[in-house]
Amino acid sequence: MVFDSYNISLMAQLRQQLSVLSGNIRALADVGGRELLSVAYSSQTMKSPTHVKSNHLCHRLRSIIRHHQAIIRNVESLEECLGSMLLGQSLSIGASICFQLFQVATSAESLAEAGKFGCYLSVMLAQLFVYCWFGDDLITESEKVSAAVYSTVTSLEGCPVSLKRSLLLMMTRAQRPLHVTAGGFFDLSRESFVNVLNVSYSFFAILRNFKEE
Repeated sequence: MVFDSYNISLMAQLRQQLSVLSGNIRALADVGGRELLSVAYSSQTMKSPTHVKSNHLCHRLRSIIRHHQAIIRNVESLEECLGSMLLGQSLSIGASICFQLFQVATSAESLAEAGKFGCYLSVMLAQLFVYCWFGDDLITESEKVSAAVYSTVTSLEGCPVSLKRSLLLMMTRAQRPLHVTAGGFFDLSRESFVNVLNVSYSFFAILRNFKEE
């Protein structure tokens, strides 16, 4: 449980970093908008040239891109460390669910015994559900990064083309959501949790039919 809690905390931290990244991207649009208004006002009063001084924006954008790349590397490192373990854990939990249901249906002779099997089954389900819950949050938050970049690009119409190109490249990368998988076979998400339950119940139904025959 301590090891699982540590892994979950890492996933939650990465999700929080993605949330901070989205906020920084939206703030970039606000800063760029203020600079464009300032330049437009200065050009009308003849106090400065009309071109956009984008050094500050480029510096902020470089910092945002580095932050995004660091998050991507951390997610890949977490995937490399936990992928095989999560696959084995998912398979073992799915098999445990199947056999526990089969034992409850066929050999539970009292309510206390059924309750014992039910408690063990609840713990196993909770262990898998927590991983899938935070894994789904990570996917959702990474998808918000692409939306934040898109809104920023549309807000910075007067900025240099090079800055827009960098934002578009970042948006293209962000359209591939970051995720943690179980050995590369499936993403850890709420949908995957439901799929594991469905497969486990299907095998349980097959075993019960064999037992009845």
